[in-house]
Amino acid sequence: MFTDDDELVIALRTASGEIEETITAFGTRQGVFLPLGELSRILDLALRISDEGHYASGWIIEPARSVSLNLRAREGIIAGKATQLSPALFASYQGDIFVRSDSLASILPVEVKVDLRDQAVIITLLEKFPFQARLEREAERQRLASRQGASQKENAPLEPTPWAAYSMPVSDVEMRAVTDDTFGSRLELEMRAAADLAFVTARGYLEASSRDGLTGVRMEFGRRDPAATLLGPLHATQFAIGDIATVSQAIGLRSVAGRGLFVSNAPLDESSVFDRIDLRGPLPDGYEVELYRNNVLIGASRTAVNGQYEFLQIPLDFGANVLRLVFYGPQGQTREEVRRFNVGNGRLAAGDFVYDLGVVQKDRPLIAVRPPLYLATPSEGQWRASGNIAYGMSSRVTLAGGMALAWNKLGELPGIAGNIGIRSEIAGLPWRLDAALQQGGARALRGAVAARMGAIGVSIAHGEYRGGFIDEVQAFEDAPLRRASSLDVNGALPLGSTGLPFIARLSRLAFADGRSIETASLRTSLRLGTALLSPALEYNASAAGLVTSSRLAASFDLALFAGSRTRIRASTTVDLLGSPTLSQISGQIDRTLSARQTVRLFASHSFPARQSQIGGSFSHRFDNASLALDASASFPTHAHYIGLRLSTGFLQNPFSRRMQLAMPGVSRGGLLAVRTFRDENANGIQDAGDAPIANVAVIASGKAYETDDDGIALVPSLGDGQKASYGIDEATLPDITLAPGRKGSAFVARAGRIHSVGLGIVSLSDIEGQAVYSGAATLKGVSGLQLVLTDLDGNARGRARSRAGGSFLFERVPPGRYSIEIAADQAERLGIGLATPVVIELSGKADIVRANLLVKDTQSLPGQ
Repeated sequence: MFTDDDELVIALRTASGEIEETITAFGTRQGVFLPLGELSRILDLALRISDEGHYASGWIIEPARSVSLNLRAREGIIAGKATQLSPALFASYQGDIFVRSDSLASILPVEVKVDLRDQAVIITLLEKFPFQARLEREAERQRLASRQGASQKENAPLEPTPWAAYSMPVSDVEMRAVTDDTFGSRLELEMRAAADLAFVTARGYLEASSRDGLTGVRMEFGRRDPAATLLGPLHATQFAIGDIATVSQAIGLRSVAGRGLFVSNAPLDESSVFDRIDLRGPLPDGYEVELYRNNVLIGASRTAVNGQYEFLQIPLDFGANVLRLVFYGPQGQTREEVRRFNVGNGRLAAGDFVYDLGVVQKDRPLIAVRPPLYLATPSEGQWRASGNIAYGMSSRVTLAGGMALAWNKLGELPGIAGNIGIRSEIAGLPWRLDAALQQGGARALRGAVAARMGAIGVSIAHGEYRGGFIDEVQAFEDAPLRRASSLDVNGALPLGSTGLPFIARLSRLAFADGRSIETASLRTSLRLGTALLSPALEYNASAAGLVTSSRLAASFDLALFAGSRTRIRASTTVDLLGSPTLSQISGQIDRTLSARQTVRLFASHSFPARQSQIGGSFSHRFDNASLALDASASFPTHAHYIGLRLSTGFLQNPFSRRMQLAMPGVSRGGLLAVRTFRDENANGIQDAGDAPIANVAVIASGKAYETDDDGIALVPSLGDGQKASYGIDEATLPDITLAPGRKGSAFVARAGRIHSVGLGIVSLSDIEGQAVYSGAATLKGVSGLQLVLTDLDGNARGRARSRAGGSFLFERVPPGRYSIEIAADQAERLGIGLATPVVIELSGKADIVRANLLVKDTQSLPGQ
């Protein structure tokens, strides 16, 4: 019917665009003949060709729609119906069955259009074909992998960072020469350090001046482990001794800081929708800090209280809560600490038991050193012991309880308090109820319920108190309460593409002595191009007998990036009761002069105090240090400050073991040191001659850090007791044929330790070849084969499809030993396999390796 002279190399396309392949067809005056076997493999159909192209058997789309074609007998059965196979429409040639294009629809549910001018065959699929279902599954798997990217990182195998009896401390040091109107001229030193000591994390803080000697010392020793493997049968997630902070009780004592000890097995990143958390930490001299929850500004601290910032009783929303602490340094530095909390309904899984225990002497440091102008609290020095427990009775009911002891300054018998509670749900709404007793017969009952309505979360709580009950969690003072109520509404309003986040709160406290305090607040943040505007409305009212006071104030905080080198911050507060009046206004400009130099100017004015302040700072950043000059003045008091600051960090290089300088901030959390090198023999070890690779981006904690000339990148601030994952940005490698020998991993970061790893960069190779039928009279390429590249462990490392003539290509394959196989489902469906196993070994050198595949029939069919 046709000869080799009638051959057409023609494009095969589906009208919906999923497939574009090149096939070999034949053209005569009667029409264009298409290869049925090749089409079946491309469309993933279970149709096999045998008997040198004279017989076809299988089914179309589903097994009930069987097909049998016998060209020797010129008869066939399609979907149970017998049909004659005209020689003008069906022909056997070169081991395949060729069907005239206008007859293909009699076998397959398709429409065929032949465009010889464009050298193309366009097939319109009238039903969903197996290859379409396969593509949908692959797309869904890719979407799932994208959604689960973070989870996959969390589940990455953890690399150990062994605990040590002693490790070289990682330190931050700041030295200052200052003069002011309060203490005169002096030298100051501030140092923070962290290290392994006696197989725990030791963290220390020291502050001193030439005028007052030591002015502050804090030390903490402990461990944090998200896997809850600490202290043997206690299965603790954290414990600490030294300068620590306890956990608040459900009713009664709140969280306090001081010298003592603490242990807990509670998850490090989980909380309850009814709980509130306290955030504390060191605030270096001259720094400011802002607190954002889910991108809404909810607090700011511009002055340290005894060297620390405190954000107390921060409410959390149901679901994921991202608390972002933004620190602004006196030399224009900006850094962020991100803490994530997964907030649930307060219930535990059935059988789960959670506890926290603590003993602390309130506001007393481990070493009794005080700064000048220290502000003592009324209850300072009080010893407190507290504990909380919770047990999951079932998936719906959790029981909770707590006990607390508090000694007064005279060390007399302690005040005792206890509470018991339940957490459950009604109609899908989580609720809790807590009852408490204090020594002397004081009692309390407090309940709360939460709801989620779309993007809005609501939490309502009310407590009744009798007998002089003191609830520091609600009142922040040692005064008996009568009742306390609160309403929290959080979420996002449907405005714009991302919604408008907001946080609203109403609360009322009624004290036993007749006083009352009412508060209301509404906060939001709007991103306007390069600006972030954070408006807030706050109302406070108090009443004590006939004396009442109230205040309604609106505040506006603006952060604006004016170009790539200028940042502007401004804030103002307006009192709205009576005639609206400005209460305060401030502004700040940070300007980057060069890659190493920045300048800051600021000014503020308080209208009630009639006081203004102006100031500025100039800083120069060296490779591993920064030097800054600060100055400020206040009017009309003529208060002034002038200071020269030198800040740097110290650590031991984990590869060379030499001490070196580092940029300030290295002691805040765990560190990662990655060394990249050219792994010539792909053994994962830097051997002699394996050169380092510079300018490679190491990705960790969402940021990129570039390797230096020695191939080393140092990643700081990875948290304490938190899982951290890392990897290589392959786009930054110097050659497209290079790739990391492994895809990175994860580890538990801890303060004071540098997790060091070497990442070998290997050369990639390509594997190309041709798949042909074994034993055919003339070798014929097999197109449409789904090929899988498998490593020695049986893991699929690559996939390819054979094209016209049977050619295939696996690109960018790392070194190793591999085998090539036909996809199991296709091999079973078509009854084919490889005549001989194909094993390929790729060395550490980039190469193009050729491998030919011999395909054979693994099942005998009628007609053979």
